[in-house]
Amino acid sequence: MTDWLISVGTGKNQLPLIRCAKEMGYNVVGLDKNPNKSEVDDYLQVSTYEYTEAYKKILDLPYKSDLKGIFARVSGPAVTMQSFLAERLMLPSTNAKIAEMSVSKCVLREEAVNRKVETILGKSVSTLSSLEPIYPVVVKPNQSLFGKENVYLANNFDELNQAFTKAVTESYDSKVEVQNFIQGEDICFLCVFHLGKIIWYFPYNEHVEMKDGKFSGKGISGPLINFQSENKILNLIQKLTFNMCISGFVFFCFRMDNQNCFNLYELNPGLCGDKIADELLPKIWPEFDFFRADIELCVGNLPNFPNKNLITERVYVET
Repeated sequence: MTDWLISVGTGKNQLPLIRCAKEMGYNVVGLDKNPNKSEVDDYLQVSTYEYTEAYKKILDLPYKSDLKGIFARVSGPAVTMQSFLAERLMLPSTNAKIAEMSVSKCVLREEAVNRKVETILGKSVSTLSSLEPIYPVVVKPNQSLFGKENVYLANNFDELNQAFTKAVTESYDSKVEVQNFIQGEDICFLCVFHLGKIIWYFPYNEHVEMKDGKFSGKGISGPLINFQSENKILNLIQKLTFNMCISGFVFFCFRMDNQNCFNLYELNPGLCGDKIADELLPKIWPEFDFFRADIELCVGNLPNFPNKNLITERVYVET
C-alpha cells in the first residue's frame, strides 16, 4: 500500500510541498473548499476552517490507516487545522498552542508574559473606549486574515481611530491588537523542531518600511553573520516552547530595542511566506531542498540540514 499525506489547502502556496511529496513517492489528499484536483491524488471538499467536518471526512477514507503525515503552508485561522487533525490522527506536527499563538496576537502576548518571555505589551480590543494609549502605538488585526498586512502606526487618537476602523474589518475575530511602539530592528529565527527539540536554526533580518502610516515589508536578509545574541534568543524560544512536542518549522520574530533587549511579537509555523523558503534559503543553499525537509519532518524523519556556520556573506531579497 502507498503511504498518504494530508495537505491543508491545495493552492499555489501548497504546490511546492504537494509536488515534492509526490516526487518522494507519497500520495496526497488535499483539504480545500475549492480543491486543485489536478495536483492531488484525492481531495476532500471542505473549508480549511472547518476542523471537525474535515476530521469526520478523513475517518471515512478507505486509506485512513495509511496516513503518515500532514503538512500546511497557510496563514490565519487555517493554521490551526494542521495541529487539530495531527493531534487526533497522532501524526507529527506543530503544537496546538503554537498554532493558537500564531493566529492570535493576544494569545501570543499573554503566553509570552506567562512564560516570562519578553514581548511587546498591548491590549486586544473590540472598541476603543477601553483604551488609554500612550502614543505612538502599533495597530494590527488580532487574528489577521492577510498575514502581516494591515499594520499601522498611530501618533494620536484620530490616527488610532482610522487605523482601528481598517484593522477591525481585517480581523477574523473582529478584535484589534493595540501595542506599544518599540523603535528598533526586527530579528527573526527560523527554527526546526524534532519532537520538541531545536535541531537547526537560521537567524535573519526583516526590513520594514512605513508609508502613510502603514508598515510594509521591504526585504529580508540573512544569515546574521557573527551575531552575538543567538543564545539569548534561543533561550527565549526554548522558554516559550518548553514542554511542547513540536515537529517542523516555526518562525519567531523579535523587535530588538536600543538596549539589546529582544521582544517577541510574532510566530508562524510552517514554511510560510515572505519569500524566505522560495527565494532567500535557495540562494544561500541552492543544493538543499527545504520543502523536502518539511515533508521528511511531517512523517517523523530527521533531515540532515546544511551547516549555516560555513556561510560568510549575507543575502538580501526584496519582498
